[in-house]
Amino acid sequence: KHWKLNALIILLTIVYAGIAVLPNLTMMYMTQGIIDRELNTFLFWMWVELFLYLMMAAMSFILTWTKSTAKRAMNNDLRSDIAATLLDSDHGEFHAKQSGEHLSRFSNDVTQIQTLAWDSFYNIILITGQVIFSCIILGNLHWSLLALSAVSSVVMLYSPRLVSKRMETMSKEYADAQGMAMSKMKDL
Repeated sequence: KHWKLNALIILLTIVYAGIAVLPNLTMMYMTQGIIDRELNTFLFWMWVELFLYLMMAAMSFILTWTKSTAKRAMNNDLRSDIAATLLDSDHGEFHAKQSGEHLSRFSNDVTQIQTLAWDSFYNIILITGQVIFSCIILGNLHWSLLALSAVSSVVMLYSPRLVSKRMETMSKEYADAQGMAMSKMKDL
């Protein structure tokens, strides 16, 4: 029902992701201006960065307002669907559950769907956009930076798995030791 509003949110999120990555690039140019002792270069990129942060603030406001409008509309539609389901149920089906369960569907279930579905979807779009724009910038600076970041990402993804078994063992040992210490404290 709300595909136009969600398409607008996706577009705004992608634009925001692009703008959010650019201050890192301008910071690099500012640093280069300091190293080269060129005050005008430094000041130019500082003003560009300030402008980018103002654009990020404006885009963040617009994006937050648009997301809240879309979530409110989708939550209302979801509640309408829940109400229609309740109205279409027969007497026995309705009274098989307590009234608290029906009310829970209107509040808790809708909130959980919002958190697990809509917020997660919007965050996936934002993170994907930031990764893509970061890769574009790194690739334009030098291909080796992109290759190095890809290798370091793989290492960061898989290195916790190498020590996870040991961490679980240490965590269990710690919990057991803490339990024994608490029991000794009670004995005192």
